[in-house]
Amino acid sequence: EIADYSLCYCWNLFPNGSFIGTSRSRTTFQYCASIGSRCSHVNSALVAPSTLASSCSRKLVIHAAYKASTSSVLGEHFSSLPSSDGEYQNSSDSRESGDESMEMEEQPKRRTEDSVSESIRLLEWDFISKYVARFCTTDNARTQIIRKGLYLAQNQSEAERLLAETREVIFIESQLRKPISLKGIARDMSELVVRASKGGILEGKQLISLANSIGVARRVKKHVRKCNDDLEIDSDEEDSEGDISEESDYEEDAERQAQVPVLNSIAERLMCHPEVEKIIYKCVDDHGDVRDSASPALADIRKEQRDVVSNIKRILDELMFKKAHCLQDRIITQRDERFVISVKAASKRAIAGRILDTSATGSTVFIEPKEIESSNSKLRSLRKKEKQIVEKILMELTEKVGDVSDDLLDIERILVHIDFAVARARHSMHLDAVEPAFVDDSSSSDDGVLCDVQDLRHPVLVWQVLDEIRLRKKSSGSSGNQAFSSSASGSALKEAYSRVVPASYSLKSGIKCAVVTGPNTGGKTISLKTLGTAVLLAKSGLFLLAEKKVTGEPPRLPFFDHVLADIGDDQSIVQSLSTFSGHIERVKRILSTATSDSLVLLDEVGSGTDPAEGSALGMALLTELARTAKLTFATTHHGELKTLKYNDPEGRFENASVEFDSEAMRPTYRLVWGIPGRSNALAIAQRLGFPQRILESAKEYLGGGSDSVDVNRVITALEEQRLEQDDETRKLRQMVAEAERRAEEIELRAKKLAKREREFEAQKSSLIEREVQAAKKKVQEVVQNMKEAGSDTKATANARGILNSISRVAAERRESVQAELSGSESSNYVPKKGDMVVIPRLGESAVEVVEDQNQRGEIMVKLGMLRTTVKAKEAILDRRASAAEAKRKRVNLAAAQRGMRITTGSDRSNSKPTAVVITDANTVDVRGETVDTAVNQIDAVLGRAMAYGTLCIIHGHGTGKLRAGIHEYLKSNSVVASFAYADQHQGGTGATIVRF
Repeated sequence: EIADYSLCYCWNLFPNGSFIGTSRSRTTFQYCASIGSRCSHVNSALVAPSTLASSCSRKLVIHAAYKASTSSVLGEHFSSLPSSDGEYQNSSDSRESGDESMEMEEQPKRRTEDSVSESIRLLEWDFISKYVARFCTTDNARTQIIRKGLYLAQNQSEAERLLAETREVIFIESQLRKPISLKGIARDMSELVVRASKGGILEGKQLISLANSIGVARRVKKHVRKCNDDLEIDSDEEDSEGDISEESDYEEDAERQAQVPVLNSIAERLMCHPEVEKIIYKCVDDHGDVRDSASPALADIRKEQRDVVSNIKRILDELMFKKAHCLQDRIITQRDERFVISVKAASKRAIAGRILDTSATGSTVFIEPKEIESSNSKLRSLRKKEKQIVEKILMELTEKVGDVSDDLLDIERILVHIDFAVARARHSMHLDAVEPAFVDDSSSSDDGVLCDVQDLRHPVLVWQVLDEIRLRKKSSGSSGNQAFSSSASGSALKEAYSRVVPASYSLKSGIKCAVVTGPNTGGKTISLKTLGTAVLLAKSGLFLLAEKKVTGEPPRLPFFDHVLADIGDDQSIVQSLSTFSGHIERVKRILSTATSDSLVLLDEVGSGTDPAEGSALGMALLTELARTAKLTFATTHHGELKTLKYNDPEGRFENASVEFDSEAMRPTYRLVWGIPGRSNALAIAQRLGFPQRILESAKEYLGGGSDSVDVNRVITALEEQRLEQDDETRKLRQMVAEAERRAEEIELRAKKLAKREREFEAQKSSLIEREVQAAKKKVQEVVQNMKEAGSDTKATANARGILNSISRVAAERRESVQAELSGSESSNYVPKKGDMVVIPRLGESAVEVVEDQNQRGEIMVKLGMLRTTVKAKEAILDRRASAAEAKRKRVNLAAAQRGMRITTGSDRSNSKPTAVVITDANTVDVRGETVDTAVNQIDAVLGRAMAYGTLCIIHGHGTGKLRAGIHEYLKSNSVVASFAYADQHQGGTGATIVRF
């Protein structure tokens, strides 16, 4: 930067590019900025080249460009320094022979960089970079983004890797909800590490800041590892000194699928050196003071100091007690690191000692009493020894930092890189952005798509609305940061999205140039910038503010190596450039830079000169760019450029226009593809308040060109037709999306219901099995007791028959449950008389078929006391009711075979006592209750008792009202087949046995 002086460029060694010298004592290295006329001073501060080279862990590459007037001093040092390949050479000899060829090689590269950087500036990339920088955690990352802008990938694989980093951070922080914390990194970490590597001594606070940075790196590495392996992470986990472990303790499971492989590969490069972190924490406390435990000698010195100070304070306390009348204040203070007391100036002779200081008013003198002079001297000596020991400890700790300086510099670089990814991810999450996908040249020919991005918004416009909302809330008394909170950002973002009009870009494979026409102030330029910005966002690893397609496909666009733009007026008085010449100069640079993978953005092609010549020049320029560039996006008002699409046999051109609302006489800012637009200059002028008489005159002049009027009418008709098609397409998309959403909900709901039904039936089957087993066990006990008591053979056989009946009923019940779980009825089911069926429109209760299907396809069913006809196809077989009916018939048959009386149908009166198996599960005791309460209790156990086929109701004798009420209830209950008094040994007339 300093012409005509000696310049030193130090690569990969010095962060600021300046030469580093050393002090005369050679204990610290310094940055030397004095060159040129004061080269002799620099020379005296420079260390010998051999010493400098040997002290550097990296290769030192120094290129010296100097002139004869000032080269004598520095030349003798630089001429013998090693070059990058390790060979010694004289840089002055190589400069003269190589400068000319180097200059010629650098010119095209410099021209390309100038054109690209100018285009990035025109697309306002610096604004987007500053918005992303808001989400950085570290100062270093934030500063780099603001100063240099977000990094742009040089090739597609690099861009895809940046997008993968962003996606994986979003996965960690959004889905896993385990945010990456980078707080605690030293802002001047690289400067401290370089100083340590050059022999300087770091202070305690500086060492602690480095240890904190190492700890951050270690925790980030551990955090990413666990997220990559999908392990549980304790959010409250805090590292103590004992938690600092070596990296070798970690064993990776090769079979486990990696969750964040790209981010993990970056974190794995962190060489954290926990031993350095641990020893720093062991020797230095959080305030930067060296701990007593850092050295036994330091501990002894400090203990001795405390003893001396305690003795001094004891002596002074006794003295102040004796001489209290002479003191100004009864406090002990220090002057020149020696303890003193404050004495009234008038009483200074009353205390023997040295006066070390006097107050500003002279009324107070600070005296070191003679009794503590030796102790003060001893304390000062101890403090000097302490300082020497502390310096030695700090030097040893700094040497340990210097030994791993390369790894520590890499830690800062990698953590800043991770912070970039975190900032990109949080920016994308905050704006609800969508990850883009690149269209390869090979794949674009398969599906015929070059670019497909729907409802794309410019991030700067969205951020402007969000900032406006934030300021509005701040002025209304709300917190200014609410716009960045998760709760506030939702409504704010929704408002921003509604206010920013999106643009869609749909280009087929083979299209090389898109020509956008339309009215002034209609949004042509912003459509140009939005597309260019989207390409830069994808290259930098940021997500797009676009919508996914109904099919769920992400926005797709090609990868461009350069984005070259000619936007705005580049006229300059200083450079003697008119509007037209300014455009020409910029287009010249674009033509020399553009490659077959470049995106070219041209605003107002052919403007600033004669319309006829401008149109011809524009047509020739776009035709040339269609041949050389990957895609050209141009806006214009020249009607001739609209015809390129129809005159190109290769089909490389496409027309587009910005929509204009003819009724409201204003643009809608929407981009419409396939139809050229009209300028609508007269309509725009009228809306802006232009004099009406001039507009009427202009219409008369325009009416003379009938061809132009006819073309505009055709374009108007096409625009109306396109709008109708867009509305229909939009409605169809919404309908398809809604149908898919409802189908997913129904399918999910059906799966949940089926799962719940299977679980319920399984539980019911298990419950039945357990209760049947319990009943069988009790019956077996009864049989065993009867055998042991010598009961008659007939009773024993009767009990065994009941046991076998229970087993058969349980088996049938299990078969019924399995049949229900196997699926629904076949569609060809024909109801038969006696079947229990469900008619959905009549309710969920099962009804009995009393007549078979007739010729009209109808059946008769019984609804309580009524009968009605229904369509046979409406009937659905109720397996459970049919199984219960079949079971009832089998139980009746088995009972009849054993000579037991079972009443059915209308014979639900009190019958003769009959034997039945009674367990706790099918017994209800309602003695002492009212009729209503007893009926409620019986209702509560009916469902459970039906599984056994019987229910025993214990009602007692009493007045007989409770028994009569229960019997009346049983007669009216449709599920009761019969009921009778129990056997004498089971309660007789004090209990009723119910069969279902």
